[in-house]
Amino acid sequence: VRLTKTEAVRKDLESASRVLNSIAQKENRPIKLYLNLNDDDLFQFPERAFELLGILKETGFKIWGIQTSLEGLSDQVLRNEIFDLFTTEALFVENRVLLWIGTDTFIDERLKRLGKSGNQELITQIVDDIDRFGIKGYHYWILTDADSRWPELVRELIYLSMLKEGYHGSFHVLPNAGSLVPYTGAPVYRRRLKNQQTDQIVLNRLLKFPGLPEFDYPIVAHERPSSSYLYASVEPRANVPESLLVNARELLDCIREGQFADALGLVLRIISCELRDIPDHPEIVELAAARDCII
Repeated sequence: VRLTKTEAVRKDLESASRVLNSIAQKENRPIKLYLNLNDDDLFQFPERAFELLGILKETGFKIWGIQTSLEGLSDQVLRNEIFDLFTTEALFVENRVLLWIGTDTFIDERLKRLGKSGNQELITQIVDDIDRFGIKGYHYWILTDADSRWPELVRELIYLSMLKEGYHGSFHVLPNAGSLVPYTGAPVYRRRLKNQQTDQIVLNRLLKFPGLPEFDYPIVAHERPSSSYLYASVEPRANVPESLLVNARELLDCIREGQFADALGLVLRIISCELRDIPDHPEIVELAAARDCII
């Protein structure tokens, strides 16, 4: 959408409208011109975003939801202008304004680590504005990465619990990834190789070209934190013995349903299990502190 010429978008929508109208007439049922704007972030290009939203309205299409990011919503003035447009113009299905936000993480150290430009203060401001304008915001969350440790996850869950309590009807979290996917061409993948963390990169398979080993290409599934208990807690596909003791889907379901107190209770139980397993491990002090933080 961001590269297609504006008039080409208009023509495509008009063509789609004619086809859908024809189908609706043949089947004798009402037409519903709905679409979801995803895999892009129009708000990083405000002028184009407003132009395209105008075309959608002119061609009769209603928006189901719009995908965006912290970067796209970071400017306070622009954010208020966008939200005001959303809530005063009939752009969305049933006038229910819905945003899918690629927040990915909610605490400052991980935001920096994942290359995000925002911080917790910005997230709180965005969440507050979303609620003030009567919008529903669904935040994508990558729960862990190779450098994650229990104290981070605990702090993040506590922060999410506070946001959910303060903005119950408008703040929602989608735990779309248990751990980060370090795509082979991305800087994070090269960083893992440099830091000798290859054992924390989980592969689907290695794409091999017979006789040409220099072209071997790893198809990455995801990476994993160093704690097997933490990994098993967030990744349903984790192939570690600890998966017999914990149920990742249970934790993910609690988060998806906004039940953060229950999620923290599960984490408390899992940390207690790990503490029993590593009585002499150097990380025991850190784990005990995370446990006490929940309590």
